Amino acid sequence: MKIGVLGAWSIDNTGDAIIGYATRRALRSRLPGAEVIAFAPDLPGSHWRHDLTSARGVDGELVRVPVDDLSWARELDALVIGGGGIINFAPAFRGFLLGDERWTGPPAAWNGVCSQNTPAYAASTADRERVRRCCEQLTYVSVRNATTHKFVRRCGFTGAVHTVPDVAFADLDGEASANEAGRFTIGVSVGNAFEDPRTAGFHERLFVALAALARTHDADLRLFPFGSIYGDERLHHAAAARLPGARVERFSTPLDAWRAIGDVQLYAGARLHAVIAACAQQVPFVAIDEYFSDHTASSKLRELVVDLDLEAHYVCPFVTRDPAPKLALAATLVGTRPFEVLVARLRRELDEHVTAMIRALGLAC
Repeated sequence: MKIGVLGAWSIDNTGDAIIGYATRRALRSRLPGAEVIAFAPDLPGSHWRHDLTSARGVDGELVRVPVDDLSWARELDALVIGGGGIINFAPAFRGFLLGDERWTGPPAAWNGVCSQNTPAYAASTADRERVRRCCEQLTYVSVRNATTHKFVRRCGFTGAVHTVPDVAFADLDGEASANEAGRFTIGVSVGNAFEDPRTAGFHERLFVALAALARTHDADLRLFPFGSIYGDERLHHAAAARLPGARVERFSTPLDAWRAIGDVQLYAGARLHAVIAACAQQVPFVAIDEYFSDHTASSKLRELVVDLDLEAHYVCPFVTRDPAPKLALAATLVGTRPFEVLVARLRRELDEHVTAMIRALGLAC
């Protein structure tokens, strides 16, 4: 049995790599006799920084496929697509929508995908029709938030749509626990809003608050680049210059970056899957939402926070001038397991989702 898992696994973004790894691991655990193959489309543009080796693929090398030809999928018994923000109307993303023609490949499923900043109201009739047709050809449609569910409905699809947790909440092999016994460490991940003049006051207060917490706890400050496709390495070196004693970390694999967040006592981050890494590993955090957009009147990070009732851990640098109160609140949770009940529920829901997806694909489970 051959199962293909199609996603942007080769790009230099930790979240995408972790989603792919978590998906393949879930399939292999339920279908131990199956060959699970990771396919990565050759998205055009140097900013993706593609890498097909196990350094990016985590559990093995990736198979490069063209963005405009899905004929390779015909040899498979099933195709699992995503998750992540794959509903995008750029031509290079057409493969995630099963192409432009009638699908003649194996049973296919969406795996907790997201429309991200692709609002239905701004889509052309042809684009909405493409999404509707794709959903009707899938044997199982699952999305990761309410905005994407609404998006699919507005595209005209009337069948079953399953809203499921982000796949990255899975119990990853070798997952780290919060480092309660070691030296107190504060982790930080900044984003592109760090260079936006509108957030200058926010980041000034953020760094003052982080430095004060580091002094209070005699803590190390570590900066964690999570998405090099966004220029995170440069951004984090610039941030380190404003945080005395802070060190920018480098990681050999995406899973190393994931585990590193599990080893800190407190985390403040502007990347979605860096925040999920903290939550999944019981690290108190503050989510810095720079994705907030009037395209959808929401953001993928805010969707996560609202859906999981985590507003106490949320700030938006375009709205909030002083993140210190939220950091202080997060610091009171150090040494506890504040998200244990939540994460246990999400993992049960993910187990149910994967089982339902496998059955819908006509595979044994």
